Amino acid sequence: MQQQPLRVVMSRDGSDANHDVLRDVHGVILRNPHVGELLQIYFDNGRYLVTSKVKRVDQVGDEMIVETANSTYRLHPDTN
Repeated sequence: MQQQPLRVVMSRDGSDANHDVLRDVHGVILRNPHVGELLQIYFDNGRYLVTSKVKRVDQVGDEMIVETANSTYRLHPDTN
């Protein structure tokens, strides 16, 4: 069974000066992230983000917390 794309609202906490903090950015992920893979997010403004390899994924309620080598991402379903 193939997973459907998921509309999300994403926030990122940058861990160093090379990564901007992002808050409540709307976009789409094509599949749920898995440890060892890259997280890819396609933003509504036409830009996209590809992260470093995922180190950890936690699900807390409807929030998915994705930790990579450089940042932590918080993904919520986009209900709009």
